[in-house]
Amino acid sequence: MTSRFTPSDTEYLFQQVAQFAFEEEYASKHDYVVTTDTFLKMIERVRPSLTEGMIADFQEDSVAYAREYECNSQVRRPEL
Repeated sequence: MTSRFTPSDTEYLFQQVAQFAFEEEYASKHDYVVTTDTFLKMIERVRPSLTEGMIADFQEDSVAYAREYECNSQVRRPEL
């Protein structure tokens, strides 16, 4: 559900939930309880920053540019 969210996307989602709750409270003059349903409703309005292509590129770059490390006297490179 949030696998393509950056930390900033998550922060923005929480800000949107807080704003929604404030507006609901203000309009109804009653306390508004934030629930899982509130988050599910708001998450549809927040677009993740990362694309599948960006994630794939990062994984490829991680392997291509990773430093070699020594393990049991053998030089190894990280694998996907």
